[in-house]
Amino acid sequence: MNQSGKSFKSLWCEKRGCPASEFEQQLFWHCLHRHALLLAPLIAHLSPSFFTEDFAFFREVGDTRSRGELINEANRFYGRNLRDRNWLRKTLGIRVSAKRFLHLSVSVFSGATGS
Repeated sequence: MNQSGKSFKSLWCEKRGCPASEFEQQLFWHCLHRHALLLAPLIAHLSPSFFTEDFAFFREVGDTRSRGELINEANRFYGRNLRDRNWLRKTLGIRVSAKRFLHLSVSVFSGATGS
């Protein structure tokens, strides 16, 4: 558990100064593969459910309170992506990056201190 006992979502929103209602959207744009940045808005417009898996991942990690829990969720997300049959997601990587997420999570949890 992080020293503050707060969830990843709470820590992220505190650090980024964003309301909890924007957590998933902000994290999405920070974790999206860089090469997918231009295509993502178009794909989301044409197929609103395309990024459902990514947002489900963010909901799952939002409640985690330790780096270990985050790593477990990231591994599960990675496994789901390996089994995904969607060519855009699997082959072209039009999705969020678990690696990018893990790098961001280090800075979020490392800044968490107890009161």
